[in-house]
Amino acid sequence: MGEQVRGAVLDRRQEILSGAAEVFSEFGYHRARMSQIAGSSGITGPALYRHFPGKEALLAAVVDAGTGIVDDLFEKAAAEGGDPADLLSRTLCGLARAAVEYRYFGIILQRDARHLPEPDRARTGARWTVLVEELGNRIRAVRTELAPADAEFLGRAMLAVAASPSTYRVRGVTDARRRRALTAMLTSAGRADVGVTGSGGPRRPRAPDIATLADRASRREAIIGVSNRLFRLRGFHGVSIEDIADAAGVTGPTVYSYFDSKADLLATSCHRGVAWLELEVENVLVTEQAPAGRLDGVLRSLVTFALRHGDTMAMLVREVPNLPPDGVRTARRDRVDHTAEVVRLVRAERPGLDEPTARILVRGSVAVVNELACADRYRDRPDLERELGDIALCTLRADP
Repeated sequence: MGEQVRGAVLDRRQEILSGAAEVFSEFGYHRARMSQIAGSSGITGPALYRHFPGKEALLAAVVDAGTGIVDDLFEKAAAEGGDPADLLSRTLCGLARAAVEYRYFGIILQRDARHLPEPDRARTGARWTVLVEELGNRIRAVRTELAPADAEFLGRAMLAVAASPSTYRVRGVTDARRRRALTAMLTSAGRADVGVTGSGGPRRPRAPDIATLADRASRREAIIGVSNRLFRLRGFHGVSIEDIADAAGVTGPTVYSYFDSKADLLATSCHRGVAWLELEVENVLVTEQAPAGRLDGVLRSLVTFALRHGDTMAMLVREVPNLPPDGVRTARRDRVDHTAEVVRLVRAERPGLDEPTARILVRGSVAVVNELACADRYRDRPDLERELGDIALCTLRADP
């Protein structure tokens, strides 16, 4: 009887974690409500609090569970033995399967884990460092020409591909087909050309500091620039209007003379970022005629934009759930429109590819750019822009 009770408790806990993951994924940590999580889990609010004392503890448990899923599949793949190529193949198949079965976890690990208390955040970071190093080791056992740092870089890109299903929904596609597409994308990404080839490109300049961002003739531009940097460093809810005003060298009332609220400032920045991306696509379509040239140009322009405007890209990736409901809908519609344009270019180059599969490929390739361009640890890679473009294009041109 005791075993049955413990089993029921574990099952209930898993249902709660799954429900919490879905709500966090949809609304973000700060907008998620315990009542929503209880409803998604099929229990009452008081019952939820019997399992978890609050939202912070629940987020920590969701992040821990998501990390554990990857940890377990790595161990299972290693336990089956075989040569390095077999081990890597099983690992990538496991990642694809987990990405489909637990699709809500990816965006939470990427976007919301930063809201954990420092001890939990440090512990999670250490666990992921070990996992990424292990994936890098498995890649390097097959691609022996890679340096450890290059294999680790490639491993992070592949994990970004695996996390991509948590950022979109594609109807009319079976889970088996999703797994095949993801496995093909991971395998193709793993073949990308990384590491210094020849002299490499020039090292990218450091991002401007707050004082430089505030040094603008237009106060409005100074406010937008420093707010994007502060949102990137502290998150939307960790920044006040007073923080923005101080950093921009203005007063709080001056900020309010340009923007109705902090949310209005975020919405303005998001709209501007999307408009810039649309202009990059327009420039490529005007200058390139061949389908392959257009596709290459759009993906590489996205990489260039993400590296030059890292604060804006980080905001578009992480802060959209903090917009008002109408702003969230607009931002998601804009993302769908941008994806649709790239999907059109993919299908122009590969006429036999159906629309849902093309959309999966596009989302995976964009996820690589979003994740690695926003990671400061890779800014000093001498050929970063070329490498990110190559990985994104390898992912996009996978054969599912």
